[in-house]
Amino acid sequence: MKTEFKWNHIILADDDDDDCTIFTEALASLHPGLKLSISANGAELIDHLVQSPEPIPDVIFLDINMPLKSGIDCLQDIRSNASLKDNIIIMLTTSSNNDDIESSYNEGANFFITKPISFGGLCGLITKAFSSVTEYGSTQPPRKDFVLHA
Repeated sequence: MKTEFKWNHIILADDDDDDCTIFTEALASLHPGLKLSISANGAELIDHLVQSPEPIPDVIFLDINMPLKSGIDCLQDIRSNASLKDNIIIMLTTSSNNDDIESSYNEGANFFITKPISFGGLCGLITKAFSSVTEYGSTQPPRKDFVLHA
């Protein structure tokens, strides 16, 4: 079911500075003016979500392997918090490990993306993610549509 979706604010939680820079550039090239907040680790993300006076973001792009609190731990915290549980969460990670994919799905992530090696690939996957969120809204898709590929 197609959902009308307005993009205002995205959060990226990732501890890799280079990946954050590339994501920032890709998002800016696709959607100039869209607000992007970056959390450098999982604990910072949860603090930002719980304590920030900003509106809750439209989408959280969440790395799995981060210091202080892993992406899976963040996902569990978000899904167990009544005011955050409906956030759209897209796992964006270097992992393509089936255990990480299954854990992400079972814990309630909306989509899973393995970070591509090229800027163009990242732009394509961000576009695909936006399209998939437009299609499914905050509902988790069937397992067959969970992993996004360029």
